[in-house]
Amino acid sequence: MNQDREGNMTPEENEKRNNRLKWLWIMGVGALFSLAMKDACEQRGKDPALEQKAFILSCDAK
Repeated sequence: MNQDREGNMTPEENEKRNNRLKWLWIMGVGALFSLAMKDACEQRGKDPALEQKAFILSCDAK
């Protein structure tokens, strides 16, 4: 890790770190959404209230 004289990260290193954190956050949210969709598709037909959710329609597309 590049550091300046005071031991702080350089702006380039800070930007790289922020980009990694952004991608990690995006991938985490994507994984949670994917799990929620999988669970919703598995629950389809078992719970009438879920039938009213618009995103359940994507289960038919698979």
